[in-house]
Amino acid sequence: MTYKFIVTTNHNASEIVSDAMFELGASGVCIVDPEDFNEIDKNGVVWDYVTEEDKQGVVTVEGFFETDEPESFLSKLDEKLDFIQKSYPFPEGSFSTAYETVPEVDWLEEWKKYYKPIILDKISIIPSWDEPVGDNYIFIEPGQAFGTGEHESTNMCLRLSFAVDLVGKKVADVGCGSGIIGMSALKLGAKSCHFTDLDGDALKNLKVNLKLNGLTENVTVKRDSLLTDNSETYDVIFANITADILELLAPQIKSHLNADGKIIVSGIIAEREKEVLDVYDEYGYKVTDRLSMKDWRAFTLTAK
Repeated sequence: MTYKFIVTTNHNASEIVSDAMFELGASGVCIVDPEDFNEIDKNGVVWDYVTEEDKQGVVTVEGFFETDEPESFLSKLDEKLDFIQKSYPFPEGSFSTAYETVPEVDWLEEWKKYYKPIILDKISIIPSWDEPVGDNYIFIEPGQAFGTGEHESTNMCLRLSFAVDLVGKKVADVGCGSGIIGMSALKLGAKSCHFTDLDGDALKNLKVNLKLNGLTENVTVKRDSLLTDNSETYDVIFANITADILELLAPQIKSHLNADGKIIVSGIIAEREKEVLDVYDEYGYKVTDRLSMKDWRAFTLTAK
């Protein structure tokens, strides 16, 4: 059976405790340390998905082990921790320990429980094991890539795309994840789509989804940082990523977007809205359409 063993410690000792767990045969270790987020703040980097709650609390190290005798294993872990306390000069925190069982889960079946068809105005997003809905639909195979249509940022990006004439257009899906946005554009009449992402697993999932939907023609797939190694121009560029990455993309837009083209950006948390729009304004782009869902914002931009 799989157990999760939890050690409460502090920032100084967390890596040593992690090493000790690996020495004992952990299949995986997770360090939960609020100080990591505070270091990000000190360096002036904003991480969109970190909350204030993440930056508070105690440091814990969680190790995952296969064992039939958790109490016996806990004794071995306590021995290791006792040795650490005697060997290192800095304070290690409480070194309190606990363990809990990790349920045996069929993750694919769990995923199926919670992912239901998403019905939008012009297209439906359907899990690969379900039945088609409507005339235009995309099948999505479960994978590690971001983008099932459920998250507000993806949902808004899709909705903004519905207001754009995509028929016969050349489009790019930057930071494509599962490819849902680019595939939707193709289903709605786009002539071609260039998909790009830095995550190799995302691109593997994308290729599965392209094949699943019969969309392997007139597409290019490239592992690339935004549009860095690309000389093509596009009628519509989709970028459903984060505020920081959207700001890095802004200088590239001029050389990749046709004169009357549009860029649809999403993945922006509310407090970063003005900052991102100011950057695009500096590069000569104005807002022509916008959507808000909860704390998320999305925009259609064109040249001034």
